[in-house]
Amino acid sequence: MSGVGVGGATTQSFKEIITKAVYGRGEGTAHGVVTFPHLADVKKVLGATATEFRVGDVSIDNTGGDVVASVNGQFNVHVWYMCGEDTAVAKQVVSATVEIPVKPMGREQYNGLSVRVWVVKQPECGTATISAVKDSVEVEVDATLAAELTGETKLKVALLPPAGLEPVSSDRAVERGSAKPRPTGSPPNPRGPAPQPSPPPLDWDDEVPKSTDHDD
Repeated sequence: MSGVGVGGATTQSFKEIITKAVYGRGEGTAHGVVTFPHLADVKKVLGATATEFRVGDVSIDNTGGDVVASVNGQFNVHVWYMCGEDTAVAKQVVSATVEIPVKPMGREQYNGLSVRVWVVKQPECGTATISAVKDSVEVEVDATLAAELTGETKLKVALLPPAGLEPVSSDRAVERGSAKPRPTGSPPNPRGPAPQPSPPPLDWDDEVPKSTDHDD
């Protein structure tokens, strides 16, 4: 779309294009308790660690109006504990689903959304305690993931004017069209006429030439 202002001045032009752009981004945190059952003769928990989050299937749900990316993944949790007079290590593979609400960055409509997921904070173990259930240990774990959604949308982009033609707004075009013509000739000197040079001072010592007229 383009326009022409008063006096032939052009206004800004735009063109609608279809392009791939970022719909929005978001973060989600998963918090849970991992239980290690059937640990014989547990006396004390000495420590717990977790491995990196392995991202699996990712799905997008926008049935409720809000867009949510659901990320399925796995990580390992190890617990080190004292049993009787000895120590032992137990391992458990944990499956988790992280829900990530995605906030849109604009009001444009998008089609064919795709998602990219990455780990912001790897799984970390918190408090590890002996459970009330006999021969079991409970470990608190949390992790944070982020997602970015992209898709196709329509955008308006500004077009550059032709060479030598400057786009102006309608207000500026009216001002140019209503301006009074400038008179031709030399512009007036804002300081007034130029001063004339003063005559040289009279030197009284100079002889006055005598008249050559005489009576016969």
